[in-house]
Amino acid sequence: MTTSAPADAALYARFAEIFEHIGEGTIEREQGRELARDAVQSLKDSGFTALRVPREYGGSGVSLPQYFRLLTRLGEADSNLPQIIRAHSGFIEQRLESEDEAARERWLGRIARGETIGAATTSSPASGGLLPSLCGTPPPLATARS
Repeated sequence: MTTSAPADAALYARFAEIFEHIGEGTIEREQGRELARDAVQSLKDSGFTALRVPREYGGSGVSLPQYFRLLTRLGEADSNLPQIIRAHSGFIEQRLESEDEAARERWLGRIARGETIGAATTSSPASGGLLPSLCGTPPPLATARS
């Protein structure tokens, strides 16, 4: 049985301290040209990177509008972080829309356990990406008729 997603207020409270901590280091990271590894790890550890994963796979099962509201708050703390996790978020949405239940279960379960997906994973085989080999080759793009 799937339960409903948490309320916005509960989500805001859950991540308020994390966003505040991330925000405290934003200027220093930017000025020092530091990668946001610790901030991303905080998001992973807190379950933020699994928010859109349905509860039956181990995630929080938040709605897309809820996720966007939280991404906005994250962006207020550090505008780079929503960009850093963009490919990860897109990959989750692809899995949610997929009809391949085996791939959905495999990937969403891994994401719920804290794994993240990077941009290289979602790119084409020509650029070294793994997505087509892991999830099946997408259908060819339609071409315009003359």
